[in-house]
Amino acid sequence: MHLCTSGPHAVLVVVGLASAFNATYQKAVQEHISLFTDEVWKHTIVLFTRGDWLGVKTVEERIESEKGLQWLVEKCGNMYHVLDNKNHSDETQVTELLEKIEEMWAGNKDGPFEVNLGHAEQTEARKEVADKKAKRIRQTAQRQARILKELFRGIPRSEKNHNV
Repeated sequence: MHLCTSGPHAVLVVVGLASAFNATYQKAVQEHISLFTDEVWKHTIVLFTRGDWLGVKTVEERIESEKGLQWLVEKCGNMYHVLDNKNHSDETQVTELLEKIEEMWAGNKDGPFEVNLGHAEQTEARKEVADKKAKRIRQTAQRQARILKELFRGIPRSEKNHNV
């Protein structure tokens, strides 16, 4: 991000339509977007890939059928685009996406998205603290598992079955 001198004009959140947008997927998107300030949503477009998987269903029907997709599309000001991965010869798909990006950029009175590197550094520091805590918890659980194995190793098999 620091290589974009004036900041990025658009952020694309890529969502494959071949799989469900479940709570885990939504949480991952939220965590990634949280690296930025809330202003990023004004510069974000949802890019749906695998539009060919929709069949006769429209993308709007798919969005309405999943609360997570509704949330995401609403956060992006209803800015989204669908790519059909099987139709490689249709160059209008990319042209239309670029037009939507230009339309969004023109509609943003504030100009490009300002990257707050301090915010990103703070978020990264919080992530490192959480990762260290998770590592300590894993190590404690592994140590406890080893101790339990050792304890059970000394008990005859018939006693183990009787106590369980």
